[in-house]
Amino acid sequence: RKWRDSVAQRADGARRFGVTAYHSARVAVVYKTAAMKHLPREKRGADGKHSDAYNEARRAPAYQEALRAAHLEASGRLMRVCKQHGGVYTKFGQYISSMNHVLPKEFTDTMSVLQDKAPRMTMEDVAGVVETELGAPLTELFESFDAEPIGAASIAQVHRARTRDGRDVAVKIQYRGLPRQVAGDITTMRLLVRALGLAFPEFEYTWLFPEFEENLKLEMNFEQEGRNGDRLRAMFAGRPDVYVPRVHWDLSSTRVLTMEYIDGVKVDKPGRLVAMGIEPAVIAQKISTVFSDMVLYHGFVHCDPHPGNLFVRLVTPEGGGKPFPQLVVIDHGMYRRLTESFRVAYCKLWKAMILRDNALLVEAARELGVGKYAAFLPVIFTFRTMSSKAKLGRFMNTQEVAELRDMAKDITWGDVNAFLEAMPRDILFVTRSMNLVRSLNMSLGGTSGQRFRVLGESAIRGLSLTEDAAATGAAELHAHAAPGETVDPTDVAVAVAAAQEAGDAGATRGIGVGLLSAAETA
Repeated sequence: RKWRDSVAQRADGARRFGVTAYHSARVAVVYKTAAMKHLPREKRGADGKHSDAYNEARRAPAYQEALRAAHLEASGRLMRVCKQHGGVYTKFGQYISSMNHVLPKEFTDTMSVLQDKAPRMTMEDVAGVVETELGAPLTELFESFDAEPIGAASIAQVHRARTRDGRDVAVKIQYRGLPRQVAGDITTMRLLVRALGLAFPEFEYTWLFPEFEENLKLEMNFEQEGRNGDRLRAMFAGRPDVYVPRVHWDLSSTRVLTMEYIDGVKVDKPGRLVAMGIEPAVIAQKISTVFSDMVLYHGFVHCDPHPGNLFVRLVTPEGGGKPFPQLVVIDHGMYRRLTESFRVAYCKLWKAMILRDNALLVEAARELGVGKYAAFLPVIFTFRTMSSKAKLGRFMNTQEVAELRDMAKDITWGDVNAFLEAMPRDILFVTRSMNLVRSLNMSLGGTSGQRFRVLGESAIRGLSLTEDAAATGAAELHAHAAPGETVDPTDVAVAVAAAQEAGDAGATRGIGVGLLSAAETA
C-alpha cells in the first residue's frame, strides 16, 4: 500500500503543478494585455522615476477599468484552483481573503466565499494516523470514538470521543499524506509567485508568501497549537468570563490533538444568544476587549478569530449564583508573537489616534518604519484624519474626503505596495485578526466607536507595563517553558497579567477611561 500511495501522490502532485501553472500563465496574459493596450511602452522619465505620461495613463478610467477586469479574471482563476486542489490551496485562498488591507478588493471579495472543504478520511485512515502518532490502537486509547467527524477543514478533521477515564474530548487528526502533499504544493506556489512578481513588479507581493509558508508550518504542528492554547489560558487566568479548553497531552502529538470538548453557541448566532438571555452587544464588547488586550497588552495574538472558533456558554460561579456568559476560544494553530518594539509602537499609534496627539502619531509611525505616511494611518484605522471634525467611530464629511483624495491623487499601487512592505510583518497578522473582530463586532450590534474606545484603553494599559514587570514575567516564562522551547520576552504579559489585574492596572484602566471619554467629545 505504501508503494501505491507514493506513486499516487507523485502523480497527483504533477497534476496539481500543471493545473496551477496553466492558470498562472493565463493570468499573466490578462495583465500583460491590459498594460500593452492602455500604458505607454516607456515607463521611466529622464530622472529614472515613472514619467508623467505613464502615471497619467495609469490613473485614466480606461486603464482602471481594465485593471479591475484583470483582477476579477485572476481572482476567479485562483478561486477555481483553490477549490479544485483543496488542502494548502484552500488555506492560501483564505489567507488572501483576509488581506483586504493589502490586496485589491476584487481578490479579497472573490476569495471571501472560499470554505474549508476536504475529502473526509475513512475510519481506517483515522485509526492509522492515531496509532502511528500515539503508539497504540485507537480502541485502547478511547472508550468511545464517533465515526462521523464533527468538523472537517483543509488540514484536519475533528471527532468527538470519550477517554478511558470518562472525559468527553474533541480529537483533531491531520489528514494522512498531508505533509508530503503540502511540501509539493508550497514548492509550486513559491516558484509561480516569484515568476509573477518578476513579470509584474507593480503588483509584486512575493513578500507575503514567506509569512504564509511559516504560519502553515506552525499550523501543521499540533503540539505548537496546544502550547499556544495553554499560553492563552495563562494570559486570561484572572478572567472567568474567558475560557480556553485544556489539552490532553497524553493523547496528543504533532499530528493528533486531543482537547476538552466544549458545548457552546457560535458567536454568530445572535438569536440563540438572546434565547439564552445574553445580549449580543455584550459579547461584541467582550470579544473586542479580549482581542485588543491580546494585541496591545500581551503581544500574543490569535490570528483566526472567525465565528467557528469562538463560542459562548453560560457558566455558574463556583460559589453559586447567577450564571454568566463565558467566551470560549478554540483553534490555536495560527498565532503571532509580536516583537516588543512593535507592540509598544502600536500602543503609541492607537493612543495617538484616539487622543489626537500629532507628536505621538509621528513618533509611532517612525517606530513602525512608515514615518512619511503618518498622516494616512488614522484614516486607515479609524476612518478619520487627525484634524477631522468627525467623532470617534464616525466617517469624515464630504469636504474632508475630497481633501484626502487630493492628497492621495499621485499614489500608485506601487507606492501602496512599498508602504505595506515597509511596515513590520506583525501588522499583517494584527490587522487580519482585528478585521475579523471588526466584522463580528458589527454583526453582534457593536459600534466602531465602542471598539475604538476599547483599543485605546488597551493601548494605554499596554504602555503601562514596566521594565521591572517585564523582567519578572520573563523569569516566570522561562520557569514554565516546555523542554527545549525558546521563550520570547515579548510574552512577559502572560506572567504579569494577574498582578497587573489585581494592582496598578486598575488605576491605569481608570486613567485610560477618563482620557478616552475626553477624547470622544473632541
